[in-house]
Amino acid sequence: MSFMKGDLLTKTRKLVNGLAKPQPVWLKAMEQAPPATFPRPDGKLKAISLPEDVYIKKFFQKYPVAKGHDAIKKQIKSYEFEFSMRAGYDADIK
Repeated sequence: MSFMKGDLLTKTRKLVNGLAKPQPVWLKAMEQAPPATFPRPDGKLKAISLPEDVYIKKFFQKYPVAKGHDAIKKQIKSYEFEFSMRAGYDADIK
Protein backbone atom coordinates (compact mmCIF):
# COMPACT_ATOMS: atom_id res chain seq x y z
CA MET A 1 0.00 0.00 0.00
CA SER A 2 2.98 2.33 0.23
CA PHE A 3 2.87 3.22 -3.47
CA MET A 4 -0.65 4.69 -3.20
CA LYS A 5 -1.19 8.30 -2.22
CA GLY A 6 -3.33 9.28 0.72
CA ASP A 7 -3.82 8.29 4.30
CA LEU A 8 -4.84 4.90 5.65
CA LEU A 9 -8.55 5.56 5.18
CA THR A 10 -8.16 6.59 1.52
CA LYS A 11 -5.89 3.67 0.71
CA THR A 12 -8.22 1.16 2.35
CA ARG A 13 -11.26 2.58 0.53
CA LYS A 14 -9.46 2.20 -2.81
CA LEU A 15 -8.51 -1.39 -2.06
CA VAL A 16 -12.03 -2.29 -0.89
CA ASN A 17 -13.69 -0.58 -3.88
CA GLY A 18 -11.27 -2.30 -6.25
CA LEU A 19 -12.14 -5.66 -4.67
CA ALA A 20 -8.49 -6.22 -3.80
CA LYS A 21 -9.22 -6.48 -0.08
CA PRO A 22 -12.29 -7.44 1.95
CA GLN A 23 -13.88 -4.63 3.94
CA PRO A 24 -12.26 -4.44 7.39
CA VAL A 25 -14.44 -4.22 10.50
CA TRP A 26 -13.06 -0.81 11.49
CA LEU A 27 -13.71 0.92 8.13
CA LYS A 28 -17.27 2.13 8.93
CA ALA A 29 -16.21 3.54 12.30
CA MET A 30 -13.22 5.28 10.77
CA GLU A 31 -15.36 6.81 8.00
CA GLN A 32 -17.77 8.23 10.60
CA ALA A 33 -14.93 9.69 12.70
CA PRO A 34 -11.90 10.13 10.44
CA PRO A 35 -8.51 10.96 11.94
CA ALA A 36 -7.41 14.59 12.07
CA THR A 37 -5.41 15.89 9.13
CA PHE A 38 -2.59 18.31 9.80
CA PRO A 39 -1.56 21.03 7.33
CA ARG A 40 1.66 20.41 5.44
CA PRO A 41 4.12 23.14 4.49
CA ASP A 42 4.14 24.21 0.86
CA GLY A 43 7.50 23.86 -0.82
CA LYS A 44 10.85 23.41 0.86
CA LEU A 45 11.48 24.18 4.49
CA LYS A 46 13.71 27.13 5.29
CA ALA A 47 17.20 26.45 6.59
CA ILE A 48 17.58 27.15 10.29
CA SER A 49 20.09 29.90 10.97
CA LEU A 50 21.10 31.10 14.40
CA PRO A 51 22.71 34.43 15.32
CA GLU A 52 25.94 32.71 16.40
CA ASP A 53 26.42 31.01 13.00
CA VAL A 54 28.44 34.01 11.78
CA TYR A 55 30.90 33.64 14.66
CA ILE A 56 31.17 29.88 14.20
CA LYS A 57 31.96 30.33 10.51
CA LYS A 58 34.66 32.92 11.28
CA PHE A 59 36.16 30.67 13.96
CA PHE A 60 36.45 27.68 11.61
CA GLN A 61 37.98 29.89 8.91
CA LYS A 62 40.62 31.07 11.38
CA TYR A 63 41.16 27.65 13.04
CA PRO A 64 40.42 24.92 10.45
CA VAL A 65 42.04 22.29 12.68
CA ALA A 66 39.14 22.62 15.10
CA LYS A 67 36.92 20.89 12.56
CA GLY A 68 38.80 17.67 13.36
CA HIS A 69 37.30 17.61 16.85
CA ASP A 70 34.25 15.37 16.96
CA ALA A 71 32.11 16.37 19.93
CA ILE A 72 30.08 13.17 19.81
CA LYS A 73 32.88 10.59 19.56
CA LYS A 74 35.23 12.61 21.78
CA GLN A 75 38.07 12.26 19.28
CA ILE A 76 40.53 15.06 18.63
CA LYS A 77 42.60 15.38 15.49
CA SER A 78 45.13 18.11 15.95
CA TYR A 79 48.37 19.18 14.34
CA GLU A 80 50.29 17.56 17.18
CA PHE A 81 48.64 14.22 16.50
CA GLU A 82 49.24 14.51 12.75
CA PHE A 83 52.91 15.42 13.27
CA SER A 84 53.40 12.55 15.70
CA MET A 85 52.41 10.16 12.95
CA ARG A 86 55.18 11.46 10.68
CA ALA A 87 58.66 9.98 10.65
CA GLY A 88 61.17 12.18 12.49
CA TYR A 89 58.65 13.95 14.72
CA ASP A 90 61.22 14.12 17.52
CA ALA A 91 63.59 16.00 15.23
CA ASP A 92 60.94 18.69 14.67
CA ILE A 93 60.57 19.32 18.41
CA LYS A 94 64.26 19.52 19.26
